[in-house]
Amino acid sequence: MPANLTPEYLKAEGQFRQAKSPEDKLEALRAMLAAIPKHKGTEKMQADIKKKISQTNKELQKKKGKKTGTSYIIKREGAGQICLVGISNTGKSTLLATLTNANPEISEVPYTTKIPYPGMLLYQNIQIQIIDLPSINPYYRLYWIYEIIKKADIVLLVIDVSRDDIIEQISTIKEDLKKSHIELIPASRTVAPEDLYSKRTILLANKMDLASSKDNLPVLLELYQHEFLIIPVSPLEKKNIDALEFTIFEYLDIVRVYSKPPGKPPDHNQPFIFSKGSTLLDMAEAIHKDVKEKLKYARLWKKTGITGLRIPKEYVLEDEDIIEIHA
Repeated sequence: MPANLTPEYLKAEGQFRQAKSPEDKLEALRAMLAAIPKHKGTEKMQADIKKKISQTNKELQKKKGKKTGTSYIIKREGAGQICLVGISNTGKSTLLATLTNANPEISEVPYTTKIPYPGMLLYQNIQIQIIDLPSINPYYRLYWIYEIIKKADIVLLVIDVSRDDIIEQISTIKEDLKKSHIELIPASRTVAPEDLYSKRTILLANKMDLASSKDNLPVLLELYQHEFLIIPVSPLEKKNIDALEFTIFEYLDIVRVYSKPPGKPPDHNQPFIFSKGSTLLDMAEAIHKDVKEKLKYARLWKKTGITGLRIPKEYVLEDEDIIEIHA
């Protein structure tokens, strides 16, 4: 079977031949592996590239000695932290730019994203942090990537559904994450305390603006809709972006609560954010520990028409409650 090598592969191969340093060689090899057509006629070539990547990695490790390289920590901001996870060229950076105020470098060149890039999604009156991570690559694992994923509330698993290797994309990511003890689970599943690195996941069938995506989507749904919530999206056409934002908010399992000073209107621009199941006492403590200790009672307002209802300390907060605390 002929290899039918693409221009992208041939360009990467040329860069590899010209590369002098192990770092440049590795980058070119990774681009070659990402661009090479995946079929039986290229299996030997793929194996050869993977072998060279492994050898180059070892060369780099010897060069660095015991150094582990640069590490990154992203400070948590907003009402939740979400990670974009996928292999190279699945459109993660374009999604980040569409969802948030971020302006990442967007390119068809494989492995353009080399550091974590955070942005803030404005959803109604709250902000949610979304982090674009470097692509998952089992042959060049950056261990700080997995540490960031472990701390995330939700994983957005980004799949380029226009490609014919959708099964390989998903299996590659799942198998690679397992090496760092991370399991992708349905977003609707409750995470038990002992399942520390079980990450609630929404699968994004990206690039739905391309014709081949419409042919491949039914296959993706048939194989994986029992395992993940799947949302077909297109940042270029803004397809299902609003639905995605709503779904992210819903699966964060949070509630927004507005504080109302006695005799004054509530501030709807700066809600308190609590996990679902939080109580009035949790809100009082969030204001100040003294408020919790001196809490006498509180009154509740709701959009449904409840006005000034006196509530007990054990009252479970609901989204967009308006609370007037008396201490």
